[in-house]
Amino acid sequence: MSQTTVIQIKAGPWLPDLPALNNPGLIVVKGLLPMSNNSYVSMPSFSPRTTGWSDPIMGFYTTKDRGGRPFNFGASGTRILGISGVDTHWEDMSPSQALQGNLESFWSIVSFGERVIFSNGVDPMQSLILNLEDRTSRLSPDPDAPVARYLAVVRDWLVAANLRDRSGANLPQRIHWSAIDNPTLWPPPGSDEAVAQQSDFQDLIGNGGAIQGIVGNIGTADAAIFMERAIYRMSFVGPPAIFSFHQVEGARGAAAPGSIITVGAQVFYLGEDGFYQFDGTTSVPIGNERINKTILRDINLITISRMSATVDPINSIVFWAYCSKGNSTGYPNRLLAYNWAIVNDDGSLGRWTLNDLDCQLLCRSLTNEMNLEQLDQFIIENEISTGVDGLPFSLDSRVWMAGQPLLSLIDVDGSLCVATPGNGKAELETGEFEAFPGRLTLLGRVTPLTDAKDLQVAVRSRNSQAETLSTPVYSLPKNGQTSHRAQARYHRLAVKIDGGAFSFFNGLTIEVKPGDAR
Repeated sequence: MSQTTVIQIKAGPWLPDLPALNNPGLIVVKGLLPMSNNSYVSMPSFSPRTTGWSDPIMGFYTTKDRGGRPFNFGASGTRILGISGVDTHWEDMSPSQALQGNLESFWSIVSFGERVIFSNGVDPMQSLILNLEDRTSRLSPDPDAPVARYLAVVRDWLVAANLRDRSGANLPQRIHWSAIDNPTLWPPPGSDEAVAQQSDFQDLIGNGGAIQGIVGNIGTADAAIFMERAIYRMSFVGPPAIFSFHQVEGARGAAAPGSIITVGAQVFYLGEDGFYQFDGTTSVPIGNERINKTILRDINLITISRMSATVDPINSIVFWAYCSKGNSTGYPNRLLAYNWAIVNDDGSLGRWTLNDLDCQLLCRSLTNEMNLEQLDQFIIENEISTGVDGLPFSLDSRVWMAGQPLLSLIDVDGSLCVATPGNGKAELETGEFEAFPGRLTLLGRVTPLTDAKDLQVAVRSRNSQAETLSTPVYSLPKNGQTSHRAQARYHRLAVKIDGGAFSFFNGLTIEVKPGDAR
């Protein structure tokens, strides 16, 4: 009788672009986040922190004042919104003079000292000084500033990019920076005052296309400017030029403005051919021969402008939300995650997962501390009939501590939602393997290496790569194992987790015997 062999299949990286046969990783990973080089955890859920907003939220920004007091801001069409204190409602903080942006106008939002500055590419810049008292009267346009799609703070200047001049002409390749240390002063370029205030502009003439975004103080550069088909370094050189501009990528740029996300001294972005990591000098491909082909086939290019990104620095994960093909809502319905800190067994860096998740916008928010009286107010305002027991977050959650950054999103109802322990479904499927080359394999018991409780395992088999895989029949574990009797040359394993948070999925061990020779 043939002796049973035990094989361990590790929870390797998600590699859907590689063939299934002898794939060293997983070919399906959904409802999970990558946490280490041999482990995944359940995808978090998102619980509303605020009531909704009727119009699409097209920008979000969070900051603190000099006293460490947190502020969260949003922008929607012609409205500027805020959340402060223990509020669970969006506060309309728009100026008295009506703005002209439409519901598809994205907002770029930055802070310069105590001033938060908003720009949507249609209206003059709006600015708000961080002050809890009389906030509405503090909101006013900066009339001499250019109309800009994108903003960034670079050293001591506010920099505007992809502009529209006073005559209404579009200048998609122009960079313009304010007076030094004064984001409200924009003297006429070339004037004596502009020279004295070190304010000027630069056109990035060439085949790079329109500017897609600008990131300040990145890696070895004072700023990185992302165009459609080029990337420029912006470096301080002092008067009279103030800044120099050097093209570091001549054919590659950002395919979607919302894909650009900064993590420390690095920038992650989606190019025309896949995902990259940029350090201020060089772009390194991070999705090539892994997930690029799969994701680019799935992205709806018509709505690629709705793509957004955020970062979970605690777990070293970057997230992108995008609309898939066939999605008719116009809102993103996919969540792509990349853990940049993982070192895989083959020495490669990073791991990916893909999840189904409907939202308007990804973001990070800051928490506001609550005392017991304010917690009671929260319960009353949210009509929680069961009191503390009905809170959407446990009392030891970071959400109740002031100034803590939280992975967040704007849901399809316009509510700000924050991450909570996951309770959704998950799926995995291993690569296809031939345990005994030249022979059939009889696959028996399977042991999932996980603390997930509600779990099923199926074996999918075939005798040649030209055959259709067998229909999966899922089995429930008994004493931690599932029992199977599948004989074929090639096998792969499928796992379904039907809900509940779990802290690790490390792989599977399987029992196999040689079958008949072929």
